[in-house]
Amino acid sequence: MRTVPYSAESVSELADSIKGVGLLQNLVVHALPGDRHGVAAGGRRLAALNMLAERGIIPADWPVRVKIISQELATAASMTENGHRRDMHPAEQIAGFCAMAQEGKTPAQIGDLLGYSPRHVQRMLKLADLAPVILDALAEDLITTEHCQALALENDTARQVQVFEAACQSGWGGKPEVQTIRRLVTESEVAVAGNSKFRFVGADAFCQMNCALTCSATTRVAMWTAWRSMPPCWKNSRLLLNTFGKPKAGDGAPDAWSLSVSAVRMPEHTAVCRSRKRC
Repeated sequence: MRTVPYSAESVSELADSIKGVGLLQNLVVHALPGDRHGVAAGGRRLAALNMLAERGIIPADWPVRVKIISQELATAASMTENGHRRDMHPAEQIAGFCAMAQEGKTPAQIGDLLGYSPRHVQRMLKLADLAPVILDALAEDLITTEHCQALALENDTARQVQVFEAACQSGWGGKPEVQTIRRLVTESEVAVAGNSKFRFVGADAFCQMNCALTCSATTRVAMWTAWRSMPPCWKNSRLLLNTFGKPKAGDGAPDAWSLSVSAVRMPEHTAVCRSRKRC
């Protein structure tokens, strides 16, 4: 499991070592369809051998010692070797954990196999749902896992890319700031002044939906904050204006109210409800 390419320098150094003393460590392979085998552990050694073959130093059919393992152990074997050689790149952790999760392993099982805490595995698995362009940027060391965690607050991958590009444009030298990303994701606001749907639902409904209501007598504009980035399960139930089935009491939100949704991005999809009104 390798998503970050080997450096040409490291492959060349290993090729020189193999040329001098031979291949000291076998490849670990697993069966593929068509009487072929894939390399689960030893990808850099294979790259070095191919380099020597291209240089004419060894023949293309040069025999190599291998250890054959089952397909079920292939991902774990690859990640274990990479982890032992050096701290595994976050992009490789994400790809590897995701592959093992798709095989049916739980975060606890993945952590036990590879020496990570279940909580760490869960955090990295959450990042697997990021837009591919963001994961590519992580693999290229253009951003860190902290940037990714901020972007993961947004569930919509298209919106993730928009936020990422906007943060890059505003960052010094094109490098995005974590705080900028978090602000762009969590502070997006949609004005609802004059919105007939908002008047139909009424401000009281939002008090019952764990929203924080604050009054602004000066602006007299209702702001609906972060609704766009709420979990889909919320949007399809209590927080989707389009799906309210019956009108609420009263004739809608008072002119002096403004609406601000707070704490909607808790991992457990919970929210803190606090309401206040200024006279």
